[in-house]
Amino acid sequence: MSYYKNLSAISMNDYKEMLTKMDLIKSRAILRENIDKQFLAIQEQGIENVEQLSNALKSKIKLEQFAKVSGIDMAYLTILIREINSLLPKANRFSDLPSLDEKVVKRLESAGYKDTYSIYEQINDKARLHKLVKILDIDSDVMDIIIKYVDISRIRWVNHTFAFVLLKVGYDTVEKIAHADSNALYAVIKAKNDKEHLYKGNIGIHDMEILIQWARWVQEYVQ
Repeated sequence: MSYYKNLSAISMNDYKEMLTKMDLIKSRAILRENIDKQFLAIQEQGIENVEQLSNALKSKIKLEQFAKVSGIDMAYLTILIREINSLLPKANRFSDLPSLDEKVVKRLESAGYKDTYSIYEQINDKARLHKLVKILDIDSDVMDIIIKYVDISRIRWVNHTFAFVLLKVGYDTVEKIAHADSNALYAVIKAKNDKEHLYKGNIGIHDMEILIQWARWVQEYVQ
């Protein structure tokens, strides 16, 4: 199992279906325009999966070359690569998690673990995890929080603040979120925030539906 999604496991046909069904921010809705024609042109260039497409568009020069040979508008490809890149969320820093003691954060950082990505392989191997706990001299309950923080940080749109909220309400693993009921999740988060003022702004039921959708996606494509 890896921290990030396995983009090579997502075929172009699967990704086209995802873009058709998923919630897209307004600026990326253009990706649905003439999507069959656009993706056919992409596949005609020998692109079979999202990883190959990402590599083909990973620089401005490559993007310009791909636009020229495929006949696809540069604006479309630019937005497409942005959407693909957002499938690999930025790792959350341990120093940003309020529930972690500063001394624990310093121990983690001194050992080279500044964010959720850097420690993932260590905590997913039982032998390495056991050794790590001893080296860092971290309480098992605290390490459990770290492990859960790392896990849910793999979900798209889950920044350190939202991760903190999810940990507080007990939806602290990808699996739990993937199997959650959006109404129940919304209710418990709203009640907790009304009481403890964990975040500013509004989070609605639709946001919970998107969160659950992406948690399920992590389960499906991360290997």
